[in-house]
Amino acid sequence: MDVYQAPAQRNEPDPNSLRELVHGWERMRLRFNLILLPLGLIDLLLWSYQDWTQLVFLLPGALLFGIGANCCYFLGPLAELYTRALLPEVTPRQLFYWAGVVFSLLIILLSGAFGFVFNELVL
Repeated sequence: MDVYQAPAQRNEPDPNSLRELVHGWERMRLRFNLILLPLGLIDLLLWSYQDWTQLVFLLPGALLFGIGANCCYFLGPLAELYTRALLPEVTPRQLFYWAGVVFSLLIILLSGAFGFVFNELVL
């Protein structure tokens, strides 16, 4: 091994690097938000379809939900980081991503169903 030889350049990032992990998850964040946004808007409509003045009071909660969903999104890269440390041969990124998307969608759908029932029974 020649210690004076320049290291070979690599075009693609090391798949095990922390930088690749962060970049990979950040590339998927926009898709995550675009998947949740339409159902979140439908959820707002289900909560306020009989009394549109409620929409003003629901918007801050919707904004907080979006911020919370993106904070919980961080659990995906964190879980992948731990999985890489414990099981280096496993690449669970897509599994963790889609599990998080499905979980988030279930929360939105349950909230919308609750809002619809609430509007039908109470208002």
